Amino acid sequence: MSAAMLFDWAAQSESRATVALVCAVAGGLCVVLAIGFLIADHISERPGSISMTSDAPTVPEHAGLQATALVTVGAERWVPAAILQLSCTGRLAVIDRRTVDLGQTGVWDRSVLWLEYTEDPGAIALLRSAGEPGQRLIRALYGGTPRLGEQVELMLTDAVAARLGDLSIAGYEQSRAAYAFEPLRDMRGGRASVVTFLAGAAGLAAVVLALVERDGVVAGIGLGVLATSVVTYAAASIMRMPLPGDALETLNETGEYLRANAEWRRAEVAGAECASVSEVEQVLPWAVLFDLGRPVERLGELIDVTGIVPTWYRSDAPATGRRVVSCIDDLVARMRTPLAPRPY
Repeated sequence: MSAAMLFDWAAQSESRATVALVCAVAGGLCVVLAIGFLIADHISERPGSISMTSDAPTVPEHAGLQATALVTVGAERWVPAAILQLSCTGRLAVIDRRTVDLGQTGVWDRSVLWLEYTEDPGAIALLRSAGEPGQRLIRALYGGTPRLGEQVELMLTDAVAARLGDLSIAGYEQSRAAYAFEPLRDMRGGRASVVTFLAGAAGLAAVVLALVERDGVVAGIGLGVLATSVVTYAAASIMRMPLPGDALETLNETGEYLRANAEWRRAEVAGAECASVSEVEQVLPWAVLFDLGRPVERLGELIDVTGIVPTWYRSDAPATGRRVVSCIDDLVARMRTPLAPRPY
């Protein structure tokens, strides 16, 4: 029997109210079934790679800033943290050419921060390659391998953003392969979507037939089924949406270990009692990554007390603690941006 003949039969039959009731009940059962599918899909593990572990490092210092960021806080701050890490290890210098606001408000011009390459590529050719993480970031910032002493303005232009985006994609894929289930497109929510569609169709049919028969009770049931099916379908659609692109959420066992160690590292940095500028430099990149302000403030205090300024900070103006801290804040503000792609 075709759909047209079935509709004609229902329209001409004296038992249209019965048909409407059957549709409403069937739709209700379909909604219950769809909700059951949603619950089952929610508590089940997301399909992924066969291997749940890997040989990837689980210590943040060995895994690197980007991998650590992706399993904890997201990718927004790893670039400024990496720039400071390269600076504290003698590979870059931050040139602060800002001028103090004459109104004594403590506001500096943010358009004149520069980076200077302080590491001779020829001297480290046997130790580092162009594929080494730090060198890749330097190439992205400069648009190629810089010469010793070459300077570039620290600004997130379209070209720099594009190169950093490519670098982030590569790092994201490597981290995902090592620390997360492969987020393959699956059928989570698929069964619920199909059954919910059938429930909505049955509810709509029940409403139409009940209105023809002026059966308010069945019409109300049909409307309830229709409304519930819409909500259930929306929930199923949300379940099938991609994961957020700035963090790995489906971690495997190795990723969970890295996350736990990263949280321990965060607590260690937050409670660090640094007695010298060099000690602050050891934790400064991690403080920026985890958005911990106390180590940065401590650096400013030590500069004012000891008069010792980090070797990577250069400025023609007097290097006060407040100015150096402001420089770090400006660096983070201009280079923090979510650059990781969505998993699929």
